[in-house]
Amino acid sequence: MSNKQFQYAIFMELTSQFNQIKENQKKILDRLELLENNDAGPSGFATADILTEPIDTMERFDEEENVLNFSKAARFRKITQKKGVGGSTPRRLVKNVLDSIMTQSLQSCFSKDGIKGKQKFVATTLYKCLKKALISEKDGFDVGNIEALVGDLLKRAMPKLQKEGIK
Repeated sequence: MSNKQFQYAIFMELTSQFNQIKENQKKILDRLELLENNDAGPSGFATADILTEPIDTMERFDEEENVLNFSKAARFRKITQKKGVGGSTPRRLVKNVLDSIMTQSLQSCFSKDGIKGKQKFVATTLYKCLKKALISEKDGFDVGNIEALVGDLLKRAMPKLQKEGIK
């Protein structure tokens, strides 16, 4: 094979690979545009349905659970939202995250283990998102710490009406 033929063969191979890269890039851009415009996951739930304000009713809590159960993107978005919440101590951080997820009156409907007629919070997808958002090696959080703090805070949560009656 002469030098000219070799150069031509290499050029044709590079052209073929370049065209393949352009096709793949177009597919990626089309899918990205579809995701941006539609904003719906494979289950049909829009990731924009993830609430940023605290949940105040059990119906809204159940809707949020359904969205999080069926959409990985929604779970990732919720975890990312909760990572942005801060606190000066581990207890304060967990309290702030719980307060950002649901109101005090809704928190009073849950307990860590589901005792005294309350719902089991540890079994919910929201708890799993909270746990993933808080577990971090730099803060010294582990599953045991988070469970204990969540259990303690839920046990002490009182509806607004009861709090006003105490004052």
